[in-house]
Amino acid sequence: MADLVAPPVVHAPRLDLAVAPFDGQKRNFRTFLRSLRLLFMANPTVYATDLAKVLFALSKITGEGFAAEWANMKAEEILGNGEAGTWAEFVEEMKRAFDDPNDRATALADIARLKQGTMTAPEFFAKFETLFRRAEMSEVADSDILVHWLELNLSRRLVGKVYGISPMPETYQEWKAMVEKLDAQQRRFDGVIAQQTQARPIPPAANRPLPQP
Repeated sequence: MADLVAPPVVHAPRLDLAVAPFDGQKRNFRTFLRSLRLLFMANPTVYATDLAKVLFALSKITGEGFAAEWANMKAEEILGNGEAGTWAEFVEEMKRAFDDPNDRATALADIARLKQGTMTAPEFFAKFETLFRRAEMSEVADSDILVHWLELNLSRRLVGKVYGISPMPETYQEWKAMVEKLDAQQRRFDGVIAQQTQARPIPPAANRPLPQP
């Protein structure tokens, strides 16, 4: 009987998503935590244990002052205990140390001040969605208030175009899709008008006054 040959082991490729060092600034904490979670999700084998997650997160807390002191304290604690606890516990400790307790209120105030101005629709929605997620709001559960903010913060011309559509979009996602479509169409049209203006023909020479001798 022929010897059975074991199939080769195939290792999933590692996705090296960039995680910027965290310097302890409260305004950067949620971005840091989100980057960590994306990295761990993309590499579940590499970061399969709570210890691997905690140690990697600690390695990214740098700088001077409180952040470095806090990271050193946690590292000494782990070395002394021989364990790091769970990742969820470590996240809660980081939140107590670095999260901004006023971040939600700040994000809500920033939403109220956000105006489209010269931004394209995709640029506006990138800022808008970053802010409402910081405010712990969701596209589905908070659709009505998000639509109301769009009515107030988008350009008057775009809102007028949306109101001219029948039936009008109702949900946040419907508004977003329609606004991005209308904005792209308007910008293409503005580009065509600009080209037509630049390409306007020169009047025939017969219609020009003759130079005086």
